[in-house]
Amino acid sequence: MIRVKIIPSMVLVHKETGRKVSTAGAHPAWSDSEMKMWELKQVGWTVQDTSSGIIGIGRRPFSSREEAEKYLKENSDFFIVVN
Repeated sequence: MIRVKIIPSMVLVHKETGRKVSTAGAHPAWSDSEMKMWELKQVGWTVQDTSSGIIGIGRRPFSSREEAEKYLKENSDFFIVVN
């Protein structure tokens, strides 16, 4: 069983274009001035494996924390929720 905690799902959003990029991928800006054009926004909820630190379970973020809790409860054969 995988020990997980529910965390906010975050993305970087470009202030002018609205383009979204993962916080886990390549950095979207080359300089500090370009980085000012990006802001960190919460887009839902996901889970983090507390042993490995891996974030996500191969699906889109849950729309609410309650939805994430329900999913993990329904799949309690695979997940143990910790704080």
